[in-house]
Amino acid sequence: MNPDNNQGTSNKDLLEGSVVAGDESTGIPVLTTWKAVYWFVLGAFVIWVAVLALLTRLYA
Repeated sequence: MNPDNNQGTSNKDLLEGSVVAGDESTGIPVLTTWKAVYWFVLGAFVIWVAVLALLTRLYA
């Protein structure tokens, strides 16, 4: 078995930053695209700000 004849992306390709065009897989089962990850982070941030503002009003 010759390691130079492997198919797919090699470690050298990954280190050099050459990734297949259009590869938007995140590796997260629920959030499969980076756009979904960004929306989730934005939504979580908005929820935290709203909760903190509500708690500030309740306990001020």
